[in-house]
Amino acid sequence: MKGLEELLDRATDAIESHLDHADVLVRARRRRTRQRGFVAGAVAGAAVAAVVVSLQVVDGESQSHEVPPASQTPSMSVRDVRWDPRDVADLPPADADVAPLLPDVLEVPDVAPRVEDDPVDAAVLSVDDGADVLLLGTDGRWRCVVVDGKTQPPPVLSPRGTRVAVTVVDGVVMVDLTTGVQVRRPLPDGFTPSSRAPVVRWVDEQRLLLSDGEGAWLLDADRGVEGASATARAEPEWTLGLPELDPAATGWEVGPVAALADGSALLRVTPPRPREPKQWWVVRWDPASVDLALAATVESDAMKHVSFASDLLGDS
Repeated sequence: MKGLEELLDRATDAIESHLDHADVLVRARRRRTRQRGFVAGAVAGAAVAAVVVSLQVVDGESQSHEVPPASQTPSMSVRDVRWDPRDVADLPPADADVAPLLPDVLEVPDVAPRVEDDPVDAAVLSVDDGADVLLLGTDGRWRCVVVDGKTQPPPVLSPRGTRVAVTVVDGVVMVDLTTGVQVRRPLPDGFTPSSRAPVVRWVDEQRLLLSDGEGAWLLDADRGVEGASATARAEPEWTLGLPELDPAATGWEVGPVAALADGSALLRVTPPRPREPKQWWVVRWDPASVDLALAATVESDAMKHVSFASDLLGDS
């Protein structure tokens, strides 16, 4: 795993941020009182893959722009082990330095102050609450973002959590969480609406990749449409082979959240819907040792879409 760790370290070092992460982590750890340890669990094979998207920019002449992924890692595999996600609540607690910005138990509120009235350096996760977007700040407090005409796909946090993108009928609204200022960008020329919702993915804190399934456009928060390509796809920066679930656990879902610097990863585990009590979980797993550990229990309806600031959670 040494080569993988070095690659992830270099990718993380290349990311610039105005946040004082040392201070953020100190404040987060003060809120956490648990002592955590790793105990072996069971999980199936994984593959971590970097995706590079090329965009053609029209400005006098065509230029090819390479969109760098957050991390470039080789594929890896682990032995086949089946895991029953119904045991998720009984997993041992993860170590305190795993996703320290998430408390052990996180209760999503019904209401919160608007971010324009109470700005925040960054948000760790967002929860689509229908009418608005609830945001967990790096200071441990909640805010909300209200965007008129919000539609599908659901809101998406930028990698370092300084912006959230909210789609509307005729475009995309980018919200700066440090000020609450909303920038509304219309759909690019050539964008073809379809029955399928467009794919929206942040490339970095400034640029957003929007795809209609046929082509993709790079939107800049300050300059608008920056480039377009007929072949690019808005794919994730890394993908993770999911655990092989026990067939008896019908309806349970497991999806990737963030790749950690040590080669392990965070997963979101959600139960069948509807379910009471309304909970879902963030789980850390190591593809080398197949260890599983519980990082956070979230008290919220699993049907509400969640977006993570993957770089904040993946900096441990």
